[in-house]
Amino acid sequence: DAFRLVAAEMPEAELLFVGSGQTAEMKGRLERYGLRSRAKFLGPLPREKVAGWLRACTVLCAPSFGEPYGQNILEAMASGKPVVGTTEGGHRHLLDSHGGYRIAPGEVSALAAALLDILRDRSRAERMGRYNRALVETRNAWPSVADELECLYRSAIAARNPGADLVRRVHSNAAGGSYPL
Repeated sequence: DAFRLVAAEMPEAELLFVGSGQTAEMKGRLERYGLRSRAKFLGPLPREKVAGWLRACTVLCAPSFGEPYGQNILEAMASGKPVVGTTEGGHRHLLDSHGGYRIAPGEVSALAAALLDILRDRSRAERMGRYNRALVETRNAWPSVADELECLYRSAIAARNPGADLVRRVHSNAAGGSYPL
């Protein structure tokens, strides 16, 4: 539905669908709007082709009503692309205003406005993409992920056994090193 609004403003815009969810419904809507020829349905992509398609697109649009994580968003960010996601699920934790937009699910006009904002301003799209790439390189690099996971484990241990931190510090001092989890 948002693409209908985007297409009215940008006759050169194309829509690429990747995956197999709701394909028949989407094709039907596009047919009713007279936009079927402006959309390509790629189906599920083999893992080795995902990065190439992400690099070829201008923006990733993931208008999910709820997704636990949002791997597609993370992959687009790693590819240096701006993202339009939703305020639900993992999207709200992965995406911020420097790298794209978070729209409430079902807000068609807001979704179209966000897409148009990115599509009309190439320099903004490039800045958002660079920001996303840098964010992924720092926040989602394995050393950062491992450090964050270790902090979560330490918090969980401390919450379950408030004296665990004291025992760990005493053991660490006595052994002259850190206490492994």
